[in-house]
Amino acid sequence: MLDSIWDGILRNRRKVVGAAAGLVISVMIMDFGVFWTAFILLCTYGGYRVGKVIDDHKENIVEVLDRWLPPGIR
Repeated sequence: MLDSIWDGILRNRRKVVGAAAGLVISVMIMDFGVFWTAFILLCTYGGYRVGKVIDDHKENIVEVLDRWLPPGIR
């Protein structure tokens, strides 16, 4: 029984992840409000992008921020 449920989850993992993300976002909207939720999601996405660039290009955080931020900000 449990094996068949696990197999179904693995076959439809993108649907399961999408449903879980929708659930989390809806709970966040109910708890924090639309604007705080949008801010949290934007910060999460920004952190994901910085981490992805560092992982993909083997750069450190200072090099990434120097490239993305205007001169004189650092």
